[in-house]
Amino acid sequence: MSETTPNGDNQIPEMGSIKVEEECKSLIEMDAQSKVVKDTKYPAVFVRSGMNDARVVPWMPAKFAAVLQNSTSSNKPVLLYVNYGNGHFTSDVDENFKEFADMVSFSLWQVGHPSFKKAD
Repeated sequence: MSETTPNGDNQIPEMGSIKVEEECKSLIEMDAQSKVVKDTKYPAVFVRSGMNDARVVPWMPAKFAAVLQNSTSSNKPVLLYVNYGNGHFTSDVDENFKEFADMVSFSLWQVGHPSFKKAD
């Protein structure tokens, strides 16, 4: 649970605590990873993480991507995109544009735009 991560304590008033039974049930209910079902045809997914992210520690999206990769039966890609120089986001406009360009390129590839087809 994110409560045990560096940014976790300040999330307790909004999200709840694993130490309070009712709040823990709510945390489990909102956990996306626990909703992934094996052998389900999931769409293509682009999971993003920043290596220096103090809000969402990088292993969390990485673990979610791994669970999706091991569960999907669609043969569609589940990619983990890691920005090693960035955190949750940055004020560096060039860095943001590069990241958004990668996300949009992934989307255009998945919807079959002719300029973004995978090379054979």
